[in-house]
Amino acid sequence: LQWGGLLEQNVQPLPLRTVVNRNIVTPRSGSLSSSNNSCRIDRVIVEHRRVQLERIHRASSHPNSPAGILNIWPLQVLFHNISWYLAYEEWHMGQEHGLIRTERLDRLSWVKEDDRFRRNEEAHYRSLQRMERLLKVCGGIFFGENLQAQLDLASATPARQSKHLQNTLRISCQEWS
Repeated sequence: LQWGGLLEQNVQPLPLRTVVNRNIVTPRSGSLSSSNNSCRIDRVIVEHRRVQLERIHRASSHPNSPAGILNIWPLQVLFHNISWYLAYEEWHMGQEHGLIRTERLDRLSWVKEDDRFRRNEEAHYRSLQRMERLLKVCGGIFFGENLQAQLDLASATPARQSKHLQNTLRISCQEWS
């Protein structure tokens, strides 16, 4: 077929450029990425409820990935590169702030919703703001393993931020590049 023939048949030619950025991860049965759990996680985020999740044992992990039961405050569902991730704040008894982490939805399974614990709008919003600042500063969705460093980086005080931003990055490459 020639282009003229396509246009006469009212068939639109394919665009020269397109964005192909979609979820390439197949949802695991029983994980948060499955359709029956996606509504649950959305609801607990909106209601600011604490939940217990578990990392799926057969899912791939990174060296510092948390294991076992996670007591968390879910913050937001993010799409990054190839999949959907849950951004959450860890909860530990007696601590005002927890480490903010992200984990792919297909690597987490639902344990239970803790109906007794719901945090107020202001505390939830402050954690969301901290996560947003970390997203801007960190250049990705891994925010490190140090709570104090996260708090300093997300601080509005430039002096607290600067002590973590003054590292030297050394790049080694071949001469031709």
